[in-house]
Amino acid sequence: MKELYIFDLDGTLLDSLSFTIELFNKLLHDLDLPTYGKDESEYDYVEFRKHLLEHLDFHDEAHMKRFLEMYHEEMLETSIPFEGVMEVLEELQNRGKTLAICTNRTEIDLRERIEGFFKGIDFKYVSGYRKGVPDKPDAYRINEIIEKENISKDKVVFFGDKDNDIMAARNAGIDIAFAKWGQGKEEDFNNPYVFKLLESPYDILDI
Repeated sequence: MKELYIFDLDGTLLDSLSFTIELFNKLLHDLDLPTYGKDESEYDYVEFRKHLLEHLDFHDEAHMKRFLEMYHEEMLETSIPFEGVMEVLEELQNRGKTLAICTNRTEIDLRERIEGFFKGIDFKYVSGYRKGVPDKPDAYRINEIIEKENISKDKVVFFGDKDNDIMAARNAGIDIAFAKWGQGKEEDFNNPYVFKLLESPYDILDI
Protein backbone atom coordinates (compact mmCIF):
# COMPACT_ATOMS: atom_id res chain seq x y z
CA MET A 1 0.00 0.00 0.00
CA LYS A 2 1.29 3.46 -0.91
CA GLU A 3 1.60 5.95 1.94
CA LEU A 4 3.76 8.77 0.54
CA TYR A 5 2.34 10.50 -2.55
CA ILE A 6 4.84 12.81 -4.29
CA PHE A 7 3.46 15.02 -7.05
CA ASP A 8 5.00 16.98 -9.87
CA LEU A 9 3.33 20.39 -10.06
CA ASP A 10 2.92 21.77 -13.60
CA GLY A 11 0.96 19.49 -15.92
CA THR A 12 0.10 17.09 -13.10
CA LEU A 13 -1.67 19.21 -10.48
CA LEU A 14 -1.67 22.60 -12.22
CA ASP A 15 -2.90 23.43 -15.71
CA SER A 16 -0.09 25.86 -16.54
CA LEU A 17 1.39 24.98 -19.95
CA SER A 18 -0.13 27.93 -21.81
CA PHE A 19 0.86 30.32 -19.04
CA THR A 20 4.45 29.03 -18.97
CA ILE A 21 4.91 29.26 -22.74
CA GLU A 22 3.41 32.74 -22.92
CA LEU A 23 5.62 33.92 -20.07
CA PHE A 24 8.80 32.55 -21.65
CA ASN A 25 7.75 34.09 -24.96
CA LYS A 26 7.54 37.48 -23.24
CA LEU A 27 11.06 36.99 -21.92
CA LEU A 28 12.39 35.86 -25.31
CA HIS A 29 10.75 38.85 -26.99
CA ASP A 30 12.24 41.25 -24.44
CA LEU A 31 15.67 39.75 -25.14
CA ASP A 32 15.19 40.01 -28.94
CA LEU A 33 15.34 36.22 -29.22
CA PRO A 34 13.07 33.99 -31.36
CA THR A 35 9.79 33.18 -29.63
CA TYR A 36 7.97 29.84 -29.74
CA GLY A 37 5.55 30.53 -32.56
CA LYS A 38 2.87 27.84 -32.31
CA ASP A 39 -0.80 28.62 -31.71
CA GLU A 40 -2.09 27.66 -28.28
CA SER A 41 -4.00 24.67 -29.70
CA GLU A 42 -0.67 23.31 -31.04
CA TYR A 43 1.47 23.82 -27.94
CA ASP A 44 3.85 20.91 -27.40
CA TYR A 45 5.90 20.78 -24.21
CA VAL A 46 8.80 18.73 -25.61
CA GLU A 47 9.09 20.93 -28.69
CA PHE A 48 8.84 24.05 -26.52
CA ARG A 49 11.56 22.80 -24.16
CA LYS A 50 13.84 22.13 -27.15
CA HIS A 51 13.22 25.66 -28.44
CA LEU A 52 14.17 27.15 -25.06
CA LEU A 53 17.36 25.12 -24.82
CA GLU A 54 18.38 26.31 -28.28
CA HIS A 55 17.75 30.01 -27.66
CA LEU A 56 17.88 30.81 -23.95
CA ASP A 57 20.86 30.60 -21.61
CA PHE A 58 19.47 29.15 -18.39
CA HIS A 59 22.77 29.88 -16.66
CA ASP A 60 22.34 33.61 -17.19
CA GLU A 61 21.22 34.73 -13.74
CA ALA A 62 19.82 38.04 -14.99
CA HIS A 63 17.57 36.28 -17.51
CA MET A 64 16.28 33.77 -15.01
CA LYS A 65 15.78 36.41 -12.33
CA ARG A 66 13.58 38.36 -14.73
CA PHE A 67 11.57 35.24 -15.62
CA LEU A 68 11.02 34.39 -11.95
CA GLU A 69 9.87 37.93 -11.23
CA MET A 70 7.31 37.66 -14.03
CA TYR A 71 6.33 34.17 -12.91
CA HIS A 72 5.69 35.21 -9.32
CA GLU A 73 3.69 38.26 -10.42
CA GLU A 74 1.32 36.32 -12.68
CA MET A 75 1.27 32.67 -11.61
CA LEU A 76 -1.71 32.78 -9.23
CA GLU A 77 -3.83 34.65 -11.75
CA THR A 78 -3.14 32.45 -14.77
CA SER A 79 -2.76 28.83 -13.55
CA ILE A 80 -5.47 26.62 -12.04
CA PRO A 81 -5.62 23.08 -10.65
CA PHE A 82 -6.95 20.51 -13.11
CA GLU A 83 -10.58 19.53 -12.65
CA GLY A 84 -10.91 16.97 -9.88
CA VAL A 85 -7.47 17.58 -8.37
CA MET A 86 -8.69 19.39 -5.25
CA GLU A 87 -11.32 16.75 -4.53
CA VAL A 88 -8.74 13.98 -4.90
CA LEU A 89 -6.16 15.70 -2.68
CA GLU A 90 -8.78 16.26 0.01
CA GLU A 91 -9.74 12.57 -0.08
CA LEU A 92 -6.10 11.44 0.11
CA GLN A 93 -5.64 13.73 3.10
CA ASN A 94 -8.75 12.24 4.72
CA ARG A 95 -7.25 8.77 4.19
CA GLY A 96 -4.14 9.81 6.08
CA LYS A 97 -1.75 9.79 3.14
CA THR A 98 1.39 11.93 3.29
CA LEU A 99 1.43 14.46 0.44
CA ALA A 100 4.48 16.09 -1.11
CA ILE A 101 5.43 18.14 -4.17
CA CYS A 102 8.69 17.86 -6.08
CA THR A 103 8.95 20.35 -8.94
CA ASN A 104 11.71 22.05 -10.88
CA ARG A 105 10.06 25.40 -10.18
CA THR A 106 12.06 27.62 -7.85
CA GLU A 107 11.58 26.93 -4.16
CA ILE A 108 11.61 30.63 -3.29
CA ASP A 109 8.17 31.32 -1.76
CA LEU A 110 6.87 28.16 -3.51
CA ARG A 111 5.05 26.90 -0.42
CA GLU A 112 3.15 30.19 -0.04
CA ARG A 113 2.02 30.04 -3.66
CA ILE A 114 1.05 26.38 -3.44
CA GLU A 115 -1.09 27.26 -0.44
CA GLY A 116 -2.75 29.85 -2.68
CA PHE A 117 -3.71 27.17 -5.20
CA PHE A 118 -4.49 24.34 -2.80
CA LYS A 119 -6.17 25.88 0.23
CA GLY A 120 -6.66 23.38 3.03
CA ILE A 121 -4.24 20.81 1.59
CA ASP A 122 -1.28 19.98 3.82
CA PHE A 123 1.72 19.16 1.67
CA LYS A 124 4.20 17.96 4.26
CA TYR A 125 7.13 18.39 1.89
CA VAL A 126 7.50 20.99 -0.88
CA SER A 127 10.71 20.68 -2.87
CA GLY A 128 11.64 23.07 -5.68
CA TYR A 129 14.72 24.34 -7.45
CA ARG A 130 17.55 25.29 -5.13
CA LYS A 131 20.83 26.60 -6.47
CA GLY A 132 23.50 23.92 -6.39
CA VAL A 133 21.00 21.08 -5.88
CA PRO A 134 20.31 18.74 -8.83
CA ASP A 135 16.91 18.98 -10.53
CA LYS A 136 14.78 16.19 -11.95
CA PRO A 137 15.45 13.80 -13.61
CA ASP A 138 18.17 13.49 -10.97
CA ALA A 139 16.65 11.66 -8.00
CA TYR A 140 18.35 13.79 -5.35
CA ARG A 141 15.35 15.81 -4.17
CA ILE A 142 12.90 12.90 -4.40
CA ASN A 143 15.24 10.82 -2.27
CA GLU A 144 15.60 13.75 0.12
CA ILE A 145 11.83 13.68 0.74
CA ILE A 146 11.81 9.90 1.19
CA GLU A 147 14.70 10.05 3.67
CA LYS A 148 13.00 12.79 5.69
CA GLU A 149 9.82 10.72 5.86
CA ASN A 150 11.88 7.62 6.79
CA ILE A 151 9.72 5.35 4.67
CA SER A 152 10.38 2.30 2.51
CA LYS A 153 10.45 3.05 -1.23
CA ASP A 154 7.84 0.42 -1.98
CA LYS A 155 5.36 2.62 -0.08
CA VAL A 156 6.12 5.67 -2.25
CA VAL A 157 4.55 6.69 -5.55
CA PHE A 158 5.47 9.64 -7.75
CA PHE A 159 2.93 11.35 -10.01
CA GLY A 160 4.10 13.11 -13.17
CA ASP A 161 3.26 13.90 -16.76
CA LYS A 162 6.59 14.20 -18.61
CA ASP A 163 9.46 11.98 -19.70
CA ASN A 164 11.62 13.75 -17.10
CA ASP A 165 9.28 12.51 -14.39
CA ILE A 166 9.55 8.91 -15.54
CA MET A 167 13.35 9.18 -15.52
CA ALA A 168 13.31 10.79 -12.06
CA ALA A 169 11.15 8.00 -10.63
CA ARG A 170 13.34 5.34 -12.21
CA ASN A 171 16.47 7.01 -10.86
CA ALA A 172 14.91 7.09 -7.40
CA GLY A 173 13.79 3.47 -7.63
CA ILE A 174 10.12 4.24 -6.99
CA ASP A 175 6.87 3.68 -8.88
CA ILE A 176 5.43 6.37 -11.12
CA ALA A 177 1.77 6.94 -11.98
CA PHE A 178 1.58 8.89 -15.23
CA ALA A 179 -1.02 11.63 -15.82
CA LYS A 180 -2.41 11.45 -19.36
CA TRP A 181 -4.05 14.87 -18.98
CA GLY A 182 -0.66 16.59 -18.79
CA GLN A 183 2.14 17.24 -21.24
CA GLY A 184 3.28 13.72 -22.09
CA LYS A 185 3.40 11.92 -25.43
CA GLU A 186 2.31 8.49 -26.66
CA GLU A 187 5.77 7.04 -26.06
CA ASP A 188 5.52 8.14 -22.42
CA PHE A 189 2.13 6.45 -22.04
CA ASN A 190 3.67 3.23 -23.35
CA ASN A 191 6.85 3.42 -21.27
CA PRO A 192 7.21 0.04 -19.51
CA TYR A 193 8.44 1.70 -16.32
CA VAL A 194 5.07 3.41 -15.75
CA PHE A 195 3.37 1.72 -12.79
CA LYS A 196 -0.11 3.05 -13.58
CA LEU A 197 -1.52 5.17 -16.41
CA LEU A 198 -4.03 7.71 -15.13
CA GLU A 199 -6.89 8.79 -17.38
CA SER A 200 -8.15 11.39 -14.89
CA PRO A 201 -7.17 12.69 -11.45
CA TYR A 202 -9.87 10.48 -9.89
CA ASP A 203 -7.84 7.40 -10.89
CA ILE A 204 -5.31 8.44 -8.24
CA LEU A 205 -7.76 7.22 -5.60
CA ASP A 206 -7.44 3.64 -6.91
CA ILE A 207 -3.75 3.43 -5.98
